[in-house]
Amino acid sequence: MRFAVLLSLLLLPSAALADRGELYTLLEGGPSLLAVDDALDGEARATPAALGAQLLAYYGLSNTLHVGAAFGGVLRNDVGYMGKTYRTQDGSQPQGDFFQNLTGISLAAVAAYRVDTGYDLAPVFRLELGAAYLRYSALQFYPANVSLALDVPTRSEFAPTARAVAGLEYRFASSYVASIGLSARRNFGARAAWSVDLPVHFGLIW
Repeated sequence: MRFAVLLSLLLLPSAALADRGELYTLLEGGPSLLAVDDALDGEARATPAALGAQLLAYYGLSNTLHVGAAFGGVLRNDVGYMGKTYRTQDGSQPQGDFFQNLTGISLAAVAAYRVDTGYDLAPVFRLELGAAYLRYSALQFYPANVSLALDVPTRSEFAPTARAVAGLEYRFASSYVASIGLSARRNFGARAAWSVDLPVHFGLIW
């Protein structure tokens, strides 16, 4: 019974405080689905799951419009590509399996729009534009029917990045906020071409 009462209180709207002049500081985390091309020749694509995280801070110019910045990262080890062909230094081209790790770091400007519903529960939309550093490490090629792996040099790249986020935010106890949403990121011209994320946020409002 107590749980039902508490749940009803959380779901019922209550008067929201104004966002104008307030600073949001948020920690984001959640699962991602990546699209990553191989670092050998870029001809094979894998779509592994990964974990991502971000730190965000944005300021309310009005009760709806906010601007700020985001610093984030993503990590995925052992992304695999089966049946690859690798041209070695002696000119041979064995076939086999290729594995790589992906580390990504991004820095972006943020524009956020919180629908002014007049209540603590409200939809939120966010656009992030910036740059990403992507590193492909622990590159190893395993030729078929051979017990040893061939090491491939680490590779990295910079790319412009854009991300769109749509979510539902709940503000409680005046100074705390939580939200869940869906987002899509595009890294232009990069091997890690795009990702779809399910971000969860927790933070403070100052």
